Formats: sequence, C-alpha cells, structure tokens
Amino acid sequence: MKKALPYIYHILCSLVIILLFISLSKYVFKIELTPILIAISTGIIFLLTPKFNSIETQSGTKIQVKWFLFKKPKFI
Repeated sequence: MKKALPYIYHILCSLVIILLFISLSKYVFKIELTPILIAISTGIIFLLTPKFNSIETQSGTKIQVKWFLFKKPKFI
C-alpha cells in the first residue's frame, strides 16, 4: 500500500484539476469542449499536476511532493 499511495495521490490531484478546468471552461467561460481544446487542456493539466514520490528515510517512508510552484520538494 505504501508504494501505491503516491500513484493514488497523483490520480486524485489530476482528477480534481481536470474537473476544475472543465467546469471553468464549460460553465464560466461558456466554451464548448472540442477535441483540440481537450488536447490543449491535457497538456496544461499535465504541467499543473504535482508529482508524488515515495522516499525511504531513517524515520520511515515519506511521500515527497514536487511541484513547479515549490522551490524545494515538500514531504507529507
């Protein structure tokens, strides 16, 4: 379970960002979802989603979060 946890976090963060992006584009900006817009949004979502890694330390297993907004990786 410890090795699967970063993947679960990554999938959950991706889904939240996807739902926010789709709801903003569809309901706030009134843009129809075309295949080109979906391809562009997939690239943007790939860049915005944080990356999660499982790191073994002396105190146990920790989950490292890397994101372009953070200067240093954060640990959960």
